[in-house]
Amino acid sequence: MGGDRDGNSSVTSKITEEVVLLSRWMAANLYEKELTKLIRNLSIHECSKTLQNKVGNSPEPYRVFLRPIREKNEKYPKID
Repeated sequence: MGGDRDGNSSVTSKITEEVVLLSRWMAANLYEKELTKLIRNLSIHECSKTLQNKVGNSPEPYRVFLRPIREKNEKYPKID
């Protein structure tokens, strides 16, 4: 998709750009689904000192760590 630019005159830079954007949106959708599952399912309270230093004294350190990642990912446009 969009990568056959070395001889296929039908594949333009515009098509390549559209494919890159579509791929980015698809990846963002996949990440959002997986992050939501992790946040929903991870309630483990024990964690490494490194993680504890990053999230503080939270009873759900993995959820606290993953939420900002999901929020950043939610800023990407979504496709249905």
